[in-house]
Amino acid sequence: MKLFSWGANSHGQLGLAVDSEQCVLPREVHGLEAEQVDQVVGGGGHTLVLTRRGHVLSCGWNAAGQLGCGHCQDLNVCSPVAVMDVHAPRMVACGWDWSAAVTARGHLLTWGSNAYCQLGVQSESTRVNRPQLVPGTPSLRHVACGLRHMAAVTEDGRVLVWGSSRHEALGIVDAHGLPARRLASPTEVPGLEGAVRVACGQHHTAALTSDGRVYVWGDNRHGQLGLDPSLHRSVAVPLQLDLSAHPRISARSLLLSGSTHSAVVTDDGSVVNWGRNCYGQLGFLQQDRPEPWKPQVLHDLGRVSQLAVGSEHNVALLESGRIMSWGWNEHGNCGTGTVDVWRPRLVSPDRLKDVVCIGSGYGHSFAMASS
Repeated sequence: MKLFSWGANSHGQLGLAVDSEQCVLPREVHGLEAEQVDQVVGGGGHTLVLTRRGHVLSCGWNAAGQLGCGHCQDLNVCSPVAVMDVHAPRMVACGWDWSAAVTARGHLLTWGSNAYCQLGVQSESTRVNRPQLVPGTPSLRHVACGLRHMAAVTEDGRVLVWGSSRHEALGIVDAHGLPARRLASPTEVPGLEGAVRVACGQHHTAALTSDGRVYVWGDNRHGQLGLDPSLHRSVAVPLQLDLSAHPRISARSLLLSGSTHSAVVTDDGSVVNWGRNCYGQLGFLQQDRPEPWKPQVLHDLGRVSQLAVGSEHNVALLESGRIMSWGWNEHGNCGTGTVDVWRPRLVSPDRLKDVVCIGSGYGHSFAMASS
């Protein structure tokens, strides 16, 4: 198996041993020849790779310490993240210029920029170069990073949030009904129980519960909450989204967010999405979806087993082992050239076969394939 990457590469975030403005077609990532990849995610210009052996490697932009390697230079090859070998991580996540990992015991580690308290730790410095444990957090099952905020699900189904609450992204109000503006440590979102997964967009958040309900809050200027933006510019506290037209959503479903759009992969492998569609990130021509805020199935895609959502683009792994992409493609992040992709298209079908794992950053993409 080999890991392939494509898209924006100005900081070396593709791990190709070279810096370049873009790479429009998939190329093999360096330094992972003996590793099997379980998860790969990216931020604004950096990448984290979690291997089956429990190793975490990083590459790309490191201006805020988001690579976790203890120094400040960018890296264009995957290199080990400091101290992670003693924490046995089971998942990783990336914000714009910061990173996070959850260990096998449910402990949370964060590193990178802390300019908006998004690391969940009190610190006089706005930059943390090495992973550090976030104290006082209960055992976690899932985390997600937005632009300047973060959300987590505890093992007992509570949702915790912290960081910046621009456009009510944290979902917490005070006794006077005023939204929290910034939280420096993980704080429980009231009124949510039984959560299993969270997703964070640029300034919005969503949570999936064990009985298949989806709750949304934060910015809705582009309909990214699945609500009419002319009626709801933002939502300050969690609101259940009406997805009754899409009954096959359960705790096993996948919930994901881009910067300004959101998606659910249902139990039958369908993709239901909503939000902004200025680059085709919903997989529809604009004239074919005049109300993009309404959750709707993306047809003619096939059964999807995994979905990776970047800032404004998407990569889907089909049950057939092939991958399709759509949306913003300025830097080649869809793997099909540099023209925005308004309908899902196969990515390198002659090269990427029997794909088992996909991932995305804000403007770059990945696939683990047998080719």
